[in-house]
Amino acid sequence: MEPLAEKFSNLFSLSLNKDALVAERWCNVTHSWNLGLGRNVLDNELENVASILEILRSWAPLNGGDNLKWTPNINDSFTMKSTFVNLTKRSPSIAVPLIHHIKPPIHPKA
Repeated sequence: MEPLAEKFSNLFSLSLNKDALVAERWCNVTHSWNLGLGRNVLDNELENVASILEILRSWAPLNGGDNLKWTPNINDSFTMKSTFVNLTKRSPSIAVPLIHHIKPPIHPKA
């Protein structure tokens, strides 16, 4: 995946803080993205602004730190099936790529 600074280099060049993290550009008060540009965008830059906002639209930071939680299966154990079921519940479109990466176990020859 290409970094946003490279994909939208013209907008990045307008940034007031080139070292800012993406999460720092989120405004919790207005629940919107503030790109932190040094000037208003021109008509020929509007398409790039719309494109970057479309990418960011699907992601909004949460208050608090990152954490990883696993909901095990009914027996409190980790299985491939419980992994698959949990992932596909969250995003059904992930099912097809996952199926292609799951391979049967290889048993050593006796």
